Amino acid sequence: MQRFFSAVPAKTAGLRAGDTVLAVNGTETSSWTAVSSAIRAAGTTPSEIKIMRDGREQTLTITPVQLVRPVVDEQTGQYARNEDGSFKTVSGGFVGISPTSELKPGNLSDVPPNVGHTLARIAGSMWSLPQRVWDLGVTLVTNGDRDANSPVSVVGVSRIAGEVASTDQIDRTSKEATLVSLVASMNLMLFAFNLIPLLPLDGGHVFGALWEATRRAFAKLTRREDPGPFDPIKLMPLTYVVAGAFILMSVILIAADIIKPIRLF
Repeated sequence: MQRFFSAVPAKTAGLRAGDTVLAVNGTETSSWTAVSSAIRAAGTTPSEIKIMRDGREQTLTITPVQLVRPVVDEQTGQYARNEDGSFKTVSGGFVGISPTSELKPGNLSDVPPNVGHTLARIAGSMWSLPQRVWDLGVTLVTNGDRDANSPVSVVGVSRIAGEVASTDQIDRTSKEATLVSLVASMNLMLFAFNLIPLLPLDGGHVFGALWEATRRAFAKLTRREDPGPFDPIKLMPLTYVVAGAFILMSVILIAADIIKPIRLF
């Protein structure tokens, strides 16, 4: 169940801030995604929305309006783009409601699923990282507007943490939760990034060790001479290219965080 703020045409139908949407057109909705999908699929057809208000269930009739909205990539959480670079859009019903956020105490059993979900999102975003860094570089050169969802460097993370700590728009508990989440996400990102199987990252050394073990196992299986240890020196030209790319990426991100910083408040 999700709580929502209401607006036109939701306000016209009688929805209020704090109402909990239970079902749309007879279909139970346990998440914001389910609510949004059901309303979008309804188009402009009058729809019945079951809500919980002050401990009592009510059913309201609401007529959505047609609206074109950008598509969000479920893996990365970013706006999806077409091949030509334009944003993907979808047309569907819209009633003017949005979810609220509410902090609830968790337990240790919640940690593994959240870590796994975060790592999955990080892995998905890494595929688009080179393109996003390129787009950010173009933004700097052309003095364009920076995308709020663009990648940031350690400088950007520090600025964001400073804004969260100094703002008076959220309470202390929300600040603490946000800062802990920020630090955890940054460490998971570094962990995943360091596992990329390229030297000089740790993932490159792991890949080299696995390749060496595979070669020796295959030689033993086929009764051939032990090929010996893997020589990483052979990959030095590629290592120089990778290191250079990382340095260039760092320069672009740090410059963007200084010249065009992302601001939350």
